[in-house]
Amino acid sequence: MRYVVLSPVNILRRDVTGGTEDIKRRAEAMVDAGLNIKKIFCVDRDAEIARDSVLKDSIGIYKRGFFPSPKALILPYPIVSRYNKELLSEVVKWDQPGVTMIFEGLHMSLYRFLIPIQKAKTFLRVHNIESDYHLALANMSQTVRHKIAHNVVAHQYRQYEKEVYTKFDGYIFISSSEMEKAKGKCPDLNSKAIWAPPLVDVDAISKRSEYVVSKNKLVYFGDLRVSANLASVNWFIREVFSKIKQSVPDVEFHVAGQGAFDIVRLPHVYVHGFVPSIEEFVADSAAIVIPSLACAGVQIKLIDAVSFGKPVLTTSQVIEGTEFGKACPFPTADTAEDMIGLAIDLLNNRKKYMAQAERAFQTLLKSHTAETYISILNRLST
Repeated sequence: MRYVVLSPVNILRRDVTGGTEDIKRRAEAMVDAGLNIKKIFCVDRDAEIARDSVLKDSIGIYKRGFFPSPKALILPYPIVSRYNKELLSEVVKWDQPGVTMIFEGLHMSLYRFLIPIQKAKTFLRVHNIESDYHLALANMSQTVRHKIAHNVVAHQYRQYEKEVYTKFDGYIFISSSEMEKAKGKCPDLNSKAIWAPPLVDVDAISKRSEYVVSKNKLVYFGDLRVSANLASVNWFIREVFSKIKQSVPDVEFHVAGQGAFDIVRLPHVYVHGFVPSIEEFVADSAAIVIPSLACAGVQIKLIDAVSFGKPVLTTSQVIEGTEFGKACPFPTADTAEDMIGLAIDLLNNRKKYMAQAERAFQTLLKSHTAETYISILNRLST
């Protein structure tokens, strides 16, 4: 079996996001397992190959464009902006027997509509239910303009999702809870959908013994150009961190990620922007903060935080769709008051929370592994 992957981002670019890293890890796992990846088509504004990988020779990067059709007016912008005419002509060539095409996310699904694929097998990896995600963003938007924009996009996705769930041979969901929700909306998915969670960070696992905790340091990492991430971090600083300091005066909060210009500035809040190594950034932290108020799919930063062996301060929304949703080995907090109490207890009882972090890691190893993903692909491709 030969594989072709269509990615909505350059998976070897310098600016790494959770979604970028998830696609990269799974593709590398396929190569390591001896699967034959012939091509990885990436659509992105950033064409630089900034990181080393076994995937280098397989990658082709195409500039983002715009779908030249009146229908583009009723389709979500993230989908129509991934159009590239040259890529379209290249993908057509791989409609051959013995080829499996993996479309990474709804953003790349337009190519399935534009290409009359008849011989190759096609699978859509569903990163999240975009209509629900944008509806959540609309509900937490601070301006009327953003609220209207996200509501419009949510409606566009809702209409588009009805069609896309009939086009592929199979659907690989990143989130188990979202898979069940999608099945409820589209009964045809019952025989075509399968859950394949994101992979643990193997590099982080290899460095777990090097991590030490030397001070009361809380950390956050993520793409702060995403409005939901920025709003969640600012909420944590204003409503939670400022109160933690009253009980733990030497506590620090360190923030890393692109787009950190609008972070709320308070004493003991340190904004780092882009950092070359997340592993080094979190190495001496007491806990990783993931205060997401609106999210979808699976938060890759949660998988990474657990891979690092660190306790996590997070909300119940963040753990949805993972193995943790069934029997979470660590507490979550959905209000400022609860998170304040949780953080103070964590900083004062390190051993208890480190033990919880270890149990969480062992839970991940049951299903969030390369072996599990490869086994699923082998079953789907036969």
